[in-house]
Amino acid sequence: MHGDLPGSFGVDGKWNAVRTGPFDLAFMARVTASLLNTQPVNGPYRDERGAGGFLHLPILLGFNVDQLTFVLSPGSVTLLNAQGRLTQGVRGGAAVQLRITSRFALQPEVSWMREVAGPTDMGYVALGLGIIVVNLPSYE
Repeated sequence: MHGDLPGSFGVDGKWNAVRTGPFDLAFMARVTASLLNTQPVNGPYRDERGAGGFLHLPILLGFNVDQLTFVLSPGSVTLLNAQGRLTQGVRGGAAVQLRITSRFALQPEVSWMREVAGPTDMGYVALGLGIIVVNLPSYE
């Protein structure tokens, strides 16, 4: 579960396409529902907020150094707002995964989104904390 924005929740799935000692590459899909966080880019209703659904499609680039993994996550994001209109955007993120034990890790992250085309403002910066349990990779 992820809370990208206040008042939002979501789920994601990930496929690790490449896993080596120094580098990992994965593809992820994340679906997020945002309750009151979308607003028009401009116009008379600029302050009107509404619900929306986000589809994030980042590529995860992991660089492994000892007990740390530095993760970059460029990709695309699509928003379907409450009025049924689509907005296409870009996203980027950076995180550091700290493996505390062989079965537990913490991953603070910052993500950024910006609209490219469409009626909804996606100018967001979000902070998050991932808690990862079981199935952690071993790089020994």
